[in-house]
Parts: sequence; structure tokens; C-alpha cells
Amino acid sequence: MRDWRKALLLAPLVLGVIAYVVFAFQGSVLRALRGDGGEPDAWALLSAARGGAVEAPRTPAQHLRAVGTVRFGDGEDAVEQDAELLLGGSARMRFRLEAQNARNVFTLDGADCWLLAGDSTEWQPYDAETLADETLLRWELARFPWGWERPLEAARQPGPGRDADGRYARRTARGTLLVDIVDGRPMRLQLRDIDAALDAPARAEVGVEAWLPPGDNLRAQPMVLTWPQARRLETWSEVTDRAMLLDATFRPPDAAAGDAMARPDLGEAGSDTGDRVSLQERTVSWLDEDAVATLAPAERPNGHWWRVDDARRLVPADPTRLAAAAAAALQSSTRRWLEWSFYARADGDAEDPTVLPQLLERAGTAADGEAWRLEVPADGRRRLHVVRVPVTAG
Repeated sequence: MRDWRKALLLAPLVLGVIAYVVFAFQGSVLRALRGDGGEPDAWALLSAARGGAVEAPRTPAQHLRAVGTVRFGDGEDAVEQDAELLLGGSARMRFRLEAQNARNVFTLDGADCWLLAGDSTEWQPYDAETLADETLLRWELARFPWGWERPLEAARQPGPGRDADGRYARRTARGTLLVDIVDGRPMRLQLRDIDAALDAPARAEVGVEAWLPPGDNLRAQPMVLTWPQARRLETWSEVTDRAMLLDATFRPPDAAAGDAMARPDLGEAGSDTGDRVSLQERTVSWLDEDAVATLAPAERPNGHWWRVDDARRLVPADPTRLAAAAAAALQSSTRRWLEWSFYARADGDAEDPTVLPQLLERAGTAADGEAWRLEVPADGRRRLHVVRVPVTAG
């Protein structure tokens, strides 16, 4: 009887401990989605409003492909064309328009832009400015709020009504980007010159009239877009944001392949420009670390260090201009390479070891040697990572 009474007296204490543990766990989960004011912060609310994945997955298969129609003009003068859009980053786009067996194809890769017009088989250089602005807006719209963590941290915290609607802004390489949020989703994006007055018209603008639900995509994507400056209405019936597009998609067949080492080494103000994957023949020249150690300081070439398994190799910036001792130690190999470049934070969120085999499989090739990885400095918020793998001949 005494043991029974003791257990009865201890029961509230035991239940209290259990309740404390449960509520503490729940509190830790809620705090992960809250700002300092105790309410969910803007980034968490805006991510949830898009549906699908809250965090950007660690895979290059995040490019966008859309199929639909584009209407130019209004009323009786309007012209409608079938369209396909391929988006590989904030500065890479391929846009195909077709009507009555006539087609125009625009490609943009950074500062380079081309047009394949009408029945022509010759790609012609094209002014990149307007397309570059639109491509940046498309990419930001497809991914928002990914890449906006820091601007949203600096923005106001949502009030008790848990409303993150309003206007957010950040600087990009092409100007100041303004995003108007309605019901938790971006409904209008504007790109302005950095030094423009607040009441100045936007240089480029896009509005969203309807959305596609996430479905098999990473998140909800715009379905109906309006471009007021171009008097253009786009209706996308099919959209996937899980595509992986090779660099060759965004350049004419005879254009020289891009070099990942030419990409800017982004700092805190850099935009999310997307992963890049290419297949190309290239000659790689290098000096082993032991050979570099034997050179006098004046003989050591400028270049980048790469890791190949446990070894280090120095790839000279210009292998044709070397001191005699360095030239004598230089090794070269002409191979077909898969090159993958991406921006990652310096806090350890870098290469996922499961991605490279997936890339090789998607590219329809196989590794034919050890992977080369560009050495990355430890400082800085974002840094350029480059992985090169020799692959079997295509």
C-alpha cells in the first residue's frame, strides 16, 4: 500500500517532466521558423508560400524549361507564337519562338548573345542588354526567396498577423532589384539603375498573373507573365524546374565553349547564377607540387592550384609564357572533360559527393580518370567551386 501511495505522489512530477520535454522539443522546432519577435520570419513565410522545397537542393538539376505561347501586342494587332524557354541561371537563356513554320531563336550566355532568325542557318550577334535584364528577372522569379536570405534578414519582421507581404530590394550585378510580394508570393519584379530616383520608371519589369502548383517541381512556378515594356503576355502550360542543361544549350554550335574559370568569384553582394555543366575537349597543362617546390620564386608561374586525389597541381594562367625551368617541368593532357562549376558558401556547404555520379549519368558519359577540384579559400560568404573530370570520348 505504501509503494502504491508513493507512486501516486510521484506521478504528477513524472508527467511534468514528460510535458516539459515535449514542449521544449516543440519550442525548438518553432524557434527554427521564427524571427526575434517570436513569429515566423519573412524568409520562412515566403518559402512556405511557394510550396514544395523550402531549401534549395544541392544538385545542378535546378534549371528551368517552359513550353507555352507568347502574345505580342494587344487587340486585333496581337500576334501569338509558340514558345520554348530554357533558363540556366541569371545570365543564361535560350528562347525559341515559332509561328507558321517560321522561327526565331535567341541565346544568351553572359555578355554574349545571338539570334537565329527566320529561315537563316547563320547565327548573328544580338544586343544582349534587354535579354540580360529579362533573364535576370526570370531567374530571380523562378527561385525567390532562395538567394534572398541576407536581404530578408535585414527586412522588417512580420507582425502578429504573420504577413510577409510588401516590397523587398537588393542589389545585383545589373542594378537594384525590387520584388513586390502579395499573398506571400512575388507578383511583380522591377530592375532599376542603382543610382535611379525612387520615382524613376523601371528599366525592366515583369508581373505574375497566375501560378502553377508545385506538382513534381521544386516549388510553384509562374504560369502567366506580363512584360509591360515589351507589350508581351506569356502563358506557360508546362514548366519544370528540375532540368539540367549543358552550357552548349546557350551558345551556337560553332561558338567557343565558355570557361568556368572566367566566372566572377562572387562575394556577399553576388547573385545566385546557377550551376554550369559543360562537356568539351580541352588541353590542360600543369606542374606537380614537387616540381613547383624546386623553382625559384621568380620562376613560379601565376595560376590556380587544383587537388587531384591527394596530389596538388598548379595550372598556369598562361602555359605559353613560362620560365625555362617551369616549362621543362610542365605536363599536358588533351582530353574530353566534364566541367561543373557552382557557387557555395564557405561554411562547409560545398560539393555533395552524390552529385558528380548523377551529372555523369545525365550527360551520358563516364569518368575516365580522377576528378580535379579547384582549391577554394576559406574566407568569404560565397566562392566559386570548379570540378573537372576526364570522361570517355563521345
